[in-house]
Amino acid sequence: MQDFQDILPLKKGYVEKLKELEIETNKLAGLSKDVAEKECMYRESKAKAYLKLLADDQKVTVISTLAAGKTAEHRLVFKIAEGVLRAARENIKRIHSNVEAYRTLISIAKAEVNIR
Repeated sequence: MQDFQDILPLKKGYVEKLKELEIETNKLAGLSKDVAEKECMYRESKAKAYLKLLADDQKVTVISTLAAGKTAEHRLVFKIAEGVLRAARENIKRIHSNVEAYRTLISIAKAEVNIR
């Protein structure tokens, strides 16, 4: 019976990682929406800046550069949100790896209990 007790901490860790995975996956949906909204804001502000510069009779060769400069803050916010989303995805991959490791350890422990 002592050997079977060794599996319980593994199962507890496994369940904790599954809960963590669920929480992080739910966060991912919100982060994806946030990135989409910030990208939309950035693209909209860049288009407006471009059109305003065009209406102000700026040279066509510099309009793109000037519009990028005027919307740099929106681009920064968008890129930060993208980075946070990418980090969240990497965290989910790490949790998946932990879950798989727990599954393997539990399988090995169960096999050892059945062998004895």
